[in-house]
Amino acid sequence: YEIDGVIATNTTLSRNAVQGLKHSEESGGLSGPPVHELSLKVIESLRKEMGPDFTIIGVGGINSGQQALEKINAGANAVQLYTGLIYQGPKLIAACVDALRKCDVFMRKYTFAPGSAFMGPGSCQHFSPKKKSPDGLFLLTA
Repeated sequence: YEIDGVIATNTTLSRNAVQGLKHSEESGGLSGPPVHELSLKVIESLRKEMGPDFTIIGVGGINSGQQALEKINAGANAVQLYTGLIYQGPKLIAACVDALRKCDVFMRKYTFAPGSAFMGPGSCQHFSPKKKSPDGLFLLTA
C-alpha cells in the first residue's frame, strides 16, 4: 500500500499508567495522559523507519504546549488535539501555538520558510513536508 502519512497514536489498551486507580481494570482504549509517553516512542520509531519525507501527525496525551513540542521533537510534523481540548478548551490551542513559537528554530523556519516544519528527537531539525498544513501553524484540532 502507498500512503502519505499516519496519525500516531490515539489510544492505548495498556493499563500501566493507571494501575491501582478506580476503574483501571475496565476494558477499552485509554486516551489522554496515559498515552503521551507511549505515543512519543511510536512517533520516534515511525520517523526512524519511514524517513524525513513521511508525514506524521502526533496525537495522544497532549495537555500542554510543552507536550505538543515534545511530539514535534519526537518526529511529528503536526499535532492533533482531542482529549486535552475537551477538558481545557481553546486555551490549550493557544498554549500549543505559543510553545511552538518559542522554539528558536521554529521561529527561524517560520520566518524564512513558511509552510515548512521541524522535527527530530530533541533537536527541531529543518524539514519540508510534501504537503503543507492549510493553516500554516502545524497544529490540527479534532
